[in-house]
Order: sequence, then structure tokens, then C-alpha cells
Amino acid sequence: MRSLTELLFPSRCIACSKLGISICLDCERSWQPSIYKKELITPNGTYPVLSAIPYSEIASKIILSSKENNLSVADQLIAAAISPTVKYFCDQYGTGVLVPIPSRKSAIRKRGRNFLMEILEKVAQDNSLNITPVLFHVRAVQDQSKLNQSQRRINITDALSADSKNQVRKFRENIEPVILVDDLMTTGSTLVEAVRALHSAGYEVKGAVTCAFAQPLR
Repeated sequence: MRSLTELLFPSRCIACSKLGISICLDCERSWQPSIYKKELITPNGTYPVLSAIPYSEIASKIILSSKENNLSVADQLIAAAISPTVKYFCDQYGTGVLVPIPSRKSAIRKRGRNFLMEILEKVAQDNSLNITPVLFHVRAVQDQSKLNQSQRRINITDALSADSKNQVRKFRENIEPVILVDDLMTTGSTLVEAVRALHSAGYEVKGAVTCAFAQPLR
């Protein structure tokens, strides 16, 4: 049956669509997780941001395959990139709870799932950490992908809020500092807004981890 399935539905590389395995050797060479350090400058201070992969056409296709197509192999590649980056962050800057950047509600409905939360469940398990999804949108925002730097900043400013630390403590005795997690950092505008919202709710933010980072837009 497996041979028949492979004949009828042959596997293709999720990055380049080449017949064969789920990610071909050529594309895999461009998906080699490492540790890339950036600084996020915010009104609340400067924070370390660690990323695993430089953004590229291949990285874009893998992330979109997870986000939009719900491909488990893409989820696994992203989790495998984020997990050691989180471990390195904790070794260097201290441990904390993982707080994902929230997806827009319309995007979650369209995708049928919260892809980042599902990936973080594996990452949290690997690193013996908790996930605390306290961030949420308080107003509608546009899809950031087609916006320039100034448009992104305007789009996301004051768009996020967080459950208060005291409110969350009712369900958990100890609330550790926060490590923000996102799939991609481009201008950093979303992370800056997340830091603002978390500080307003009483959280200590250690920094952030992302799967990939892109060159800043103008």
C-alpha cells in the first residue's frame, strides 16, 4: 500500500517541488539552523533576539508551507530550528516562559489552526518550558507582508495587549520572565509592540527567538 501511495502521490520537496523526498538535499543546504544574534531596541530597553535561519526563498516556502498548507514536515523543520535556538537563549540569558506572537483571528480561521502554537508545543516539550499565550489583538491589523517599515510600525502600534500578570498568576503560582517567539523577524515592529504590551501588563521580557530573520525593509 505504501508503494502504491508513493506511486499515486509522489513526494516532492516542499521548497522546490522536486520529486523525491520532502526536502531535497539542495534545499536542505540552505536550511541549516545556526545562531544569529540581533538587538531589538524599544522604548522599554534593548533586548537580544536570536534567530535560526537567514530568510531566503527556500525559508519563505518552508514557513508558508507550515502557515498556509499545514504541512507537518514544514512544522517539524521549523520546530527543529527553533528548539536549539531557545535552548541557547536560555543558556545565555536565562530561562522563561514562551509567549508566541499571536496570529490574526481571521488568519487562524482561514488556516484552521494556530500554527505557531502547535510548533511551540514541541519546542516547549524539548526544552522543559511552559507556553503562556497571553498576547492578543485589541484591534484589526493588516497582513504585514506587503507593508514597508513605516507602514508596519503604524499598522501594529497599540494593536496588542496582554492578560495581566496578576490575572495569570491566579492559575499558576510562579510567572517566569517572558521569551517571545515568532516565525520571522523583518523590521522588528511586531516584537517592539509585543514588548510594550507585556511591560504594560507587568511582565519581565528577556528577549525573543525567531525561526528566521530578514533584512530590514525601508
